[in-house]
Amino acid sequence: MKLYHSVSSPNSRRVRIFLAEKGLSIPLVAVDLGKASNIPTPTARSTRAASCLRWC
Repeated sequence: MKLYHSVSSPNSRRVRIFLAEKGLSIPLVAVDLGKASNIPTPTARSTRAASCLRWC
């Protein structure tokens, strides 16, 4: 399992705190949400659903 996280994301921060409290460690993958690096292809970036994920 991997945790895709962003420094500015409060939800991923909660998950990291929970994992630390339980003494668990999983690989972390940093994602820059401002640059939409979590959306892999130019085609996916142009879809309505992908743009909603970036801005909602």
